[in-house]
Amino acid sequence: MAAARGFTLLEVLVALTIVALAMAALLRMSGLAAENSAELRLRMQAGWIAENRLAWLGTQSVPPPTGTMQQILDEDGMRWLWRQQVSRDTHEARLLRVEIRVAAPDAPDYPLAVLTGYLAARP
Repeated sequence: MAAARGFTLLEVLVALTIVALAMAALLRMSGLAAENSAELRLRMQAGWIAENRLAWLGTQSVPPPTGTMQQILDEDGMRWLWRQQVSRDTHEARLLRVEIRVAAPDAPDYPLAVLTGYLAARP
């Protein structure tokens, strides 16, 4: 009679362990991808808010005053804190340097977007 060929219980358990580890790694990678996607979405929205603020400042007939100003904004179902710092440019007196930082209100020291632009100052 010929000997039966097949897998032993130990070989099957080792194969299942390898498959389980591979599946756990794939699950972790998909979780990280989802987390990164959410973070990128927040950063993109914060960047749009900063760009909108700078564009709005550029349309005003009177340039913004120097100093710091901040405000909480409700947009797209979220609350955002934007902070603008306006200062005179050290190299060109006719320009104002505007830095806009956008963050979540509960983490104001962790900006999701930072945008720097220049506007014409009053003569």
